[in-house]
Amino acid sequence: MNKDMNKKISSTIIKMIAIIVSIFVFSYAWFVHNENTHINAIEIGTAKTNNIQVSEDGNDNWGTSLSIDVGEGFRFDNEVTSEGINFYKANLKNDDGYPLHFIEATVNKDYLDFDLWFKNDSSVKLFLDDSSRVYPECGTDESDLIWDGVTGSLDSITRVSAYGNFSRDLIAGSVRVAFIKYNYDEENDKYVLDDKASLVWAPNKEYEIISNGEDTLTASIKSKNLQNYKYLKVISGENFVESDVPNLTDVIHASISTKMANGDTPLAVINTENDVEKKVGLKVRVWVEGNDRDAVAALKGGVFKFDLSFVGLQKDDNINLPNVSKIGSSITGITNNMEYSIDNGSTWTRYNGETLNFNEGTYVLVRYSENSNYFASHYVELEF
Repeated sequence: MNKDMNKKISSTIIKMIAIIVSIFVFSYAWFVHNENTHINAIEIGTAKTNNIQVSEDGNDNWGTSLSIDVGEGFRFDNEVTSEGINFYKANLKNDDGYPLHFIEATVNKDYLDFDLWFKNDSSVKLFLDDSSRVYPECGTDESDLIWDGVTGSLDSITRVSAYGNFSRDLIAGSVRVAFIKYNYDEENDKYVLDDKASLVWAPNKEYEIISNGEDTLTASIKSKNLQNYKYLKVISGENFVESDVPNLTDVIHASISTKMANGDTPLAVINTENDVEKKVGLKVRVWVEGNDRDAVAALKGGVFKFDLSFVGLQKDDNINLPNVSKIGSSITGITNNMEYSIDNGSTWTRYNGETLNFNEGTYVLVRYSENSNYFASHYVELEF
């Protein structure tokens, strides 16, 4: 294998690559009986690129767009549960549909699996951009998805559910997308898939289907109820437990518009030498998580799409840690080049000199903020 590719790319900032995939989904959770999930085709293209090349196999056919052919009538055969690496489906259920025994799921039947390769001539870290989205095919406004009982009629809702006044396209709330990097094994001159996902993305955290205790359900796209993002870790066929998903996020912070990663973990790193182009690969896996609260029979037959956008940033890591400590209910040592979080890193606030006071029992994270030269540092945790 020739490790040094020929063509160079002038940009050190990779703008976004937009990937649009329409998936026709018959969804069902562990609590209902089997239906089938259909997909017609996958077309992938790039938009707003800046001399970046993309390829499906990393060897040939580099360009600004590509198409993944999954064949006519492709079907997701089963609901699955996964942390992005191991995929399982239930082959035995009790009367209400809850799983009793699991077997391994089948790639490109029970979940979608494809590769994307990127190349550049300068060292960059690759992130998922905040313009990425998984969204209902019929629209994203509340009026597209849920009938308010007043304006228009129920017929105005596309693919209305038999269980309520909402669209089945809300299945977009239970989709997962995993990104697993390929590591280069120099000794054996080959790329080897990492043993855990760099990122598992669970979008649409405010979507929720709610039982009203009768035969109908209600839907919300503005729910503030916390989601349970655990999957079912299968130890043996009949032995499984709920477990956390490593590197899962439901909010993407990295942004091409600000050229900031905003604390997100990179999907992969392109390491170059002497301005000679190198490549990096990502395996992408997409599934409807059967352990998600919104993977319910009420949404079978829904349609969702997704756009994946990537941004590459050339910055150094900030290896320093903030020299901060508690003083009463406040923090000493914090400066305006730092930021803090009180929700375990979901959101960060830049310190602006104000007096901070925290309630007893609050956990506060403090780190150096990202700037044009450095990524955000690791954080220091303070418990009040």
